[in-house]
Amino acid sequence: MKKITSSTYKKDKFYSSIKSSIIDLLKKSNVITPVELFIQIGNLTKENYEKWRFKKIPYLEKVIQCNLSAANRKLRILKYCAEEMGLKPSKTVYASWGKGEKRLLKFSKSGNELIEELYSTHYIQKRTRNNKSIIKNYLSNLKPTILNSFFNPRSSFLATPTTKTHCFLSCLYDFF
Repeated sequence: MKKITSSTYKKDKFYSSIKSSIIDLLKKSNVITPVELFIQIGNLTKENYEKWRFKKIPYLEKVIQCNLSAANRKLRILKYCAEEMGLKPSKTVYASWGKGEKRLLKFSKSGNELIEELYSTHYIQKRTRNNKSIIKNYLSNLKPTILNSFFNPRSSFLATPTTKTHCFLSCLYDFF
């Protein structure tokens, strides 16, 4: 298992899918939650999430559809991506839904504090004075670099137009 650090997370195989999921989620809301991310990337169903919230499942990791080391790596990548994008971490308490006594929910079988903290941390998008979001500023700074690389024949990144590069650039264009 690779150790995910602030200097190695961009090289991980899950990085691109997590980064694009974060951007998609930020288009809909100002808050990113690990649970929403797992639902977005297909590792958790809404039905299983709701069963966990209604106390029918003892801990969330039981129904996450990837191995636990991969889930842990994805949580750490989320943390580092959020830091890079300027999102503010916010600790959140998850209590059960439904009738009866409300109890605190567990994310992991072990109850490890570090893992529980990674799952329960939400990342909030800050607003700038003119009400533009941080993510738009981040992407607008990135856009000229990507476009310059696209049109520069010496650049190895996006040097030859492909379907993927056209799709990527059209997505950027649509975002703005």
